[in-house]
Amino acid sequence: MRRKTRKLFLLATILLVLGGAIFAVTMSAVGWDFMKLQYGQYTLRVEEINETLEGFQISETTADIRILPSDDGKARVEYYDKENVTLGIEVDDGDLRIWGTDSRKWYEKIFNFENREVRVYLPTGEYQNISVWTDTGDIIVEEGFLFNFIDIKTDTGDVVFKSSSRDNLLIRMTTGDAYLRNVHALAIDVSATTGDIQAENIQVTERISISTSTGEVDCTSVRSASFCAFSDTGDIELTDVVAEEKMEIRTSTGDVEFDGCDASELYVMTSTGDVEGTLLTEKIFNPITDTGDIRVPFSTTGGKSTIETGTGDIIISIKP
Repeated sequence: MRRKTRKLFLLATILLVLGGAIFAVTMSAVGWDFMKLQYGQYTLRVEEINETLEGFQISETTADIRILPSDDGKARVEYYDKENVTLGIEVDDGDLRIWGTDSRKWYEKIFNFENREVRVYLPTGEYQNISVWTDTGDIIVEEGFLFNFIDIKTDTGDVVFKSSSRDNLLIRMTTGDAYLRNVHALAIDVSATTGDIQAENIQVTERISISTSTGEVDCTSVRSASFCAFSDTGDIELTDVVAEEKMEIRTSTGDVEFDGCDASELYVMTSTGDVEGTLLTEKIFNPITDTGDIRVPFSTTGGKSTIETGTGDIIISIKP
């Protein structure tokens, strides 16, 4: 039994050394350039769009999607394809539809190191609804566009959004991060499972809702009627965030930090995190903590402010 085991171990060692030698010889032959091991080469394609566009439906699996202003006022799509990795493009009643098809075999994807990107160039201006969905690719929408309803979804990609919406902006992610900048919208709803969410210079007529499980929330210069932010384990940092009506913040183990924020009514709840920072106007505070310290200004005027934490501190002041 021991002799058989030794033989098997020797055979496994020989195969391992032989495999390593073959790999080393192969990589030396291609100058240790892993890109040369992939199946087939990508080719750049450019599709000119001559029809008048109103809305967009874009669905891709692995490629990044970038929507950006065209430099000549004309619409076009730039993308890379190769055998069994193609992109379908059509205009149907004013809607630009783009979909990716990947029919490669599993072994053709082993040495796939290129990061493909689909670039959609559009004249700046106003459009109707837009939906963009990817599995692993990033989604980037640059400045210069005003859409109606916006629906963006990705599993593991990041989202960067810098345009505006007449209606709702909906962003859903699993593990990706989201960054919003210079956005005007009727309402915004951003959700992620493990990703961070950042928002800067945001103007919303109605409600902003931001939620993530393990990621952090960081918002700066935000105006809305109501503001809600939720995170299980991540910190929530708000700078110059003002809600005309209610602001609601919830987190389990993360800290909450305010810097020059305000709302007519404030509600903050965290289990073990601290709640600290400055507000702009006086509040009637109702701080609750089991074992933490409490330092809040006393006032008989202003909106209602309820802050609850289990073991965290509550330290709030009014900004001069």
